[in-house]
Amino acid sequence: MRLCPFCKKTLNDDSNFCEVCGYSLVLALPILALPHKKLSLLLACASIISGISACVFSLFPVLYWTSFPLVILAIGLAGVTLETVSGKFDTLLIKILAILGLAFGILGYISFMFLRSNVPGIGYTM
Repeated sequence: MRLCPFCKKTLNDDSNFCEVCGYSLVLALPILALPHKKLSLLLACASIISGISACVFSLFPVLYWTSFPLVILAIGLAGVTLETVSGKFDTLLIKILAILGLAFGILGYISFMFLRSNVPGIGYTM
């Protein structure tokens, strides 16, 4: 009996792939040294922090332009996290945190675009 290098489930000695995650043991590729859960959790938390920071920074005129790179960072980290944990069954909390970070990133983008914009208000007249 051996362990799958990706999901750590017990495998038969004659199996060519993992029955749980589908990892091919015939065409085995090197995997990251860090476990996917810890790295993904770190990325999801970083996306939440970046998204919240972007929302807060867009409220202050001095820090207004700092919020846009944070928006890009939050959305990017959330996307990378969701791509990393897609297809894995035991990462529901990480997926929820990544979606929360994505939502804060989008909210930060909306507040960046519309909160301090110079567009006239509703009621455009000719």
